[in-house]
Amino acid sequence: MNQFAVNLRRIRHERGLTQVELSNKIGNSHAVVAQYENGHRDPGIENLTKLAEALGVSLSVLAGTDDSGPLCGPRAVRLASAFNSLSERDQEIVVRLAETLSGLLGGT
Repeated sequence: MNQFAVNLRRIRHERGLTQVELSNKIGNSHAVVAQYENGHRDPGIENLTKLAEALGVSLSVLAGTDDSGPLCGPRAVRLASAFNSLSERDQEIVVRLAETLSGLLGGT
């Protein structure tokens, strides 16, 4: 089983949620959550973001990666969710704006 599947099951249990309750929170079926937890299916970024929001964790915690960088926590989840709702053109504008601001502010 992959690290994401292990983390999803563990965090869901820690939150006292059933698979059905979690599936309702993310607007998906119980079977999909079960497939995620069994490692038979991987979520796309939209469902991964919904899972992280529903469980109150960062994407990196859910994925099992390092959670010490700046792209972690509820802000990163909100940012990813907002970014993913944009058109591809608007996403490119946001990336360019972020790169420009980073250059102007010295990367802080």
